[in-house]
Amino acid sequence: MFEHRDARAAAKWVRFARHAAHYGLTIVHVVDVYQLAPNGTKAVITVYGDPQARDAWFWWDRVDVGTTLAVAFSSGYGPHSHRDDVIFVGSKMTGSGVYDRLSSRTLDRAQRHQIRSEAKQARPADEAQQATIAPTASA
Repeated sequence: MFEHRDARAAAKWVRFARHAAHYGLTIVHVVDVYQLAPNGTKAVITVYGDPQARDAWFWWDRVDVGTTLAVAFSSGYGPHSHRDDVIFVGSKMTGSGVYDRLSSRTLDRAQRHQIRSEAKQARPADEAQQATIAPTASA
């Protein structure tokens, strides 16, 4: 039962990543949320493939810690953090820049499925190698 749920989560991740790539969106992961406001959320994020944490402002949206998002963003000066590399998701005029989201639970299940799949693929080769090594060792 759990393996089927994990497989569905992995398929959802694949669709999510393809959707982001097709529309030129960036995948980000919410590490921390440190301010909720009527017009958006301040958070710390990482961009997929880059471990560096960055401040982000999500216009007109609420995001949760652990969520993975497909977003359209710009970067620039953050007047509150006084940093030049703040990510602004969406804008005051156009609205939210979040186009898709995966919960932390779905991402965990997809990762678990990937680990299990890789282990299953590695097992037959290991068993075949052990079968050829074992007779030699006992001879």
